[in-house]
Amino acid sequence: MSEQAALRVNEPAAARRILVAEEDPERLTALVDRLKDEGFEVLSAQDGLEALDRAREEVPDAIVLNMLLRRIDGLRVCEILKSNPATTNIPVLLIAGVHVDPDEGQRALAAGADRFLSDLGPLSTGSGRDLGQGDLVQALHTLLGNTPEVEERPILLAIDDDPDNRAFLTKAALKQGFDVVAAPNLIQAERLLDTRRPALILLDVQMPEESGLTLLPRMLRDYPEAVVIMMTAYGSEQVAADALRGGADDYIAKPIDLQRLREMLDRNLEKQRLRAERQTLIARLKDSN
Repeated sequence: MSEQAALRVNEPAAARRILVAEEDPERLTALVDRLKDEGFEVLSAQDGLEALDRAREEVPDAIVLNMLLRRIDGLRVCEILKSNPATTNIPVLLIAGVHVDPDEGQRALAAGADRFLSDLGPLSTGSGRDLGQGDLVQALHTLLGNTPEVEERPILLAIDDDPDNRAFLTKAALKQGFDVVAAPNLIQAERLLDTRRPALILLDVQMPEESGLTLLPRMLRDYPEAVVIMMTAYGSEQVAADALRGGADDYIAKPIDLQRLREMLDRNLEKQRLRAERQTLIARLKDSN
């Protein structure tokens, strides 16, 4: 291990530097933003050659490599790093966005990778690409020898057919401590949620497949403990009133103001916690009788 790397071993996790190599700009931005939110200092590269150069020059504390990189693929980058005395002790995490070959993991470990993650999910960037950033963060903490207390983050489900709005909601909610599932329709939302249950649900009223008003009764039935917030076009007060009469908890008008969104998320998360506690108490009383 180089002297520069050794000096950082005993630094707090917030000071740890992570090099992320990913050729997809949108995916790279999502990964970098999440790791920064976790307190890491993040370096980035968009191809294998750039990743090698930055690793040699910066000597990061850990490296995240996509297996599919231009110029030099992730497997070869890992092999070169592990054969170089200056970088051989840097933990390398190889990732594959879509697991198409059952032997990928074995090849990654054979190349010297310290960890391999594939089929990344469930966090959405807002455009349909799913990133398992919770798993990624935990893997990095493990590789770096950190053992932080794992606090379960509330899940925010956003259903909106507009990819820009999904990306906006995802970024804002992540910074407020939510895990985010963002989808353009109910089918994708249920697939991404799997067995997890959202604390807050943001429903767009106007969508081409099913409107938010149509989905509202199902959300109330399937997730009775969740708080449902409708997103309406500016000037749609009557639609918002109909949604509130139909059981929605709140609404916010588009274009969404960031500060108002933050206040609304905080307020309704507290409301959801009280609702969940009440439902738990009622269930216990029923069981005792």
